[in-house]
Amino acid sequence: MNKIKNYVDDLFKDIRKTRKSEELKEELLSDLEEKYQDLIANGKNEKEAYQEVIGGIGDVDELLEELKEPTQDLETRKKTAFVVSLSVGLYILALISTIICDELLELPDTISAVSFFGIAGIATCILIYHFMSIPKYQKMDDSFVEIRKEKIDARNKNKQLLSALDTIVWLLILIIYFLISFLFDCWYISWILFLVGPLVTTIVHLLVGGDE
Repeated sequence: MNKIKNYVDDLFKDIRKTRKSEELKEELLSDLEEKYQDLIANGKNEKEAYQEVIGGIGDVDELLEELKEPTQDLETRKKTAFVVSLSVGLYILALISTIICDELLELPDTISAVSFFGIAGIATCILIYHFMSIPKYQKMDDSFVEIRKEKIDARNKNKQLLSALDTIVWLLILIIYFLISFLFDCWYISWILFLVGPLVTTIVHLLVGGDE
């Protein structure tokens, strides 16, 4: 077991100590020790178990490089930023269209509602489609490095999705707040909607499962 720890310590000797690097180091060490114990329990001697564990790590240099650079490429992040911005813009447009239909054109409330939910629905569909269409990282083998890269990729996608959903939730709450307040003149009570925000975002986080 000390040999494994010494090996991992040597791998990280030139890596600057940060929370992220220490977490990666601890995760690597824990996984290797667990695999080592499994091999011993299955009849391998200490030398054979050690060699198999070390041989199954994979390209550590590539993994350590990820401590410096984000997993997702720049093009993907730019596309995500564009999609989120477009969705936010559509939600704002949904609010504006509702105000125009109701206040300026004096159209029936049904048309105002259809206008709002129609545009907001398009924005939501665009957002969901974008995150669902981002390809998942396909690991090349069962080495620690490939498994770790797969986890990081999934984690980054969840973080981006949650960040976008948080923005959308609060924007929707703000829009609904103004709509209800203007239409029903209930400013004295509609502020309660802002107390619902943290509850909704918490539920979204639990459903998506993006928190580490």
